[in-house]
Order: sequence, then C-alpha cells, then structure tokens
Amino acid sequence: MTQEDRKTKQLKKIMQSAVKVFSARGYKEARMSFIAKESGMALGTLYLYFKSKESLFNFLLKYIFFNDQDIRSIPVPISSPSWDWEITSGRNAFVYSKFCALFEKPLKADPTAGVHREFEAIIRNLCSIFNTYRHGIIMLLRSSQNCPELADFYVNIVEELMGLLVGYLNKRMARGLLRKVADVCASARFILASIGWFAVHRHWTVHEVGFDEKVWEDTIVDALTHAFVPPRLQQPDGAKG
Repeated sequence: MTQEDRKTKQLKKIMQSAVKVFSARGYKEARMSFIAKESGMALGTLYLYFKSKESLFNFLLKYIFFNDQDIRSIPVPISSPSWDWEITSGRNAFVYSKFCALFEKPLKADPTAGVHREFEAIIRNLCSIFNTYRHGIIMLLRSSQNCPELADFYVNIVEELMGLLVGYLNKRMARGLLRKVADVCASARFILASIGWFAVHRHWTVHEVGFDEKVWEDTIVDALTHAFVPPRLQQPDGAKG
C-alpha cells in the first residue's frame, strides 16, 4: 500500500466516524477524542489529518453536499474554510445546482399531455436528493439546535426549495393541471415533510422504521400523485413508462 493509499484509507475512516459522532451529538457536543475513539486511532493521529474539529466538520459538509473533493490529492492536515463560505456561497451553489434545474426544465415544457409523469419525476428526484444527502442533513439538524449559523444554513436551503416548489405548484394549479388546494405553502411543506421523514428522519429515530428503499419511494410517489394530480390527468401504472 502506497503512502497516498494509506492516507486515503485513513481519511475515509475518519470521515465515516465523524459522521456518526456529529449525527449523534451535534457539532457543539462532539469532541475530537470521541471521533478518534470511534475510528480506533490515537487522538494525535487524528490531528495529523485535520487541524481542528471545525476543519473536520466543514470538510464533511463540503464533501457530502458538493462531493468535489479529491481526497487522494488533498494535502493534510486539512485546515478550516471560513463559516462564511459554508453559509453563503456554499448554500447558494447547492440550491442552484440541485434544485433550480429540477423545476426550471418542467416549467419551460408543455405539460398538458403528461403532468402526471412530470410531477412524479419531480417527487422522485426530491426523494433521491434527500436520500443522497441525508447524512449531511442529519448532521446539520443535530448541530443546529445549539449552533445558530448552522440552523441558518439548513433553514435557508429549505426555504429556497420551498419557494421553488410553491412557484411550480402555483403555475400548474393556475392551468388546472394540479388540484387546487386550500394553502399552497402548506401543501409544499407537506410534500417536503413527507419525503423528509422517509428519506432522513426515519434513520435517526430510536427504533428505525425499516422499509425497502424502493417501497418507501413508490409509496410517497403514489400518495402524492393521487393527492395532487386530478383524476382526469392521472395515468394508470402501466402507462407511465
């Protein structure tokens, strides 16, 4: 094993252990000694790879949400980016890259012949996004209880997503392509909360609710499409292709 391979293996072990500790304790209550114990290495060895708890936490957030870090080539020990980067440019880049295109493309197309398929694709994509980033979301939720800047980071992402989803629902409802509801904002919140529970929150309950990943996604899709797509525009299962 080369020195680079050894470094990569150690970094991955540290990152996996840190996700467990930050998800269980949050940023404020987590300690580097807890992460070292979880990873089975000496505390001094941990500091050979990350200069501080802040640098490790920030690196994890960036790695989970952007996945643009080539850990084989990054020099160690890894220092800390500023909180400002994570909260402003980091948040904006994530929203733009993950959510904007999700709604922009459908709204530019003519949905009259396939709003059921369009709405289903949006729900499945949201399920995939929440599931892919659930470790980072759990870290943020646990840490935001006593770390206001992290609460702002997460809340602002959710609010940006809410705005995009509300805009989509309003435009489709105005054309009679989705059922009108009493409150569009409440409906958008219901959609995100339903997806969020299955994709994220069930993984950190005391007794995790076990579902096959495909089963929970199909259940969410079936429930939400039947709730929002008018019966005249719904497609039989065999016609969705």
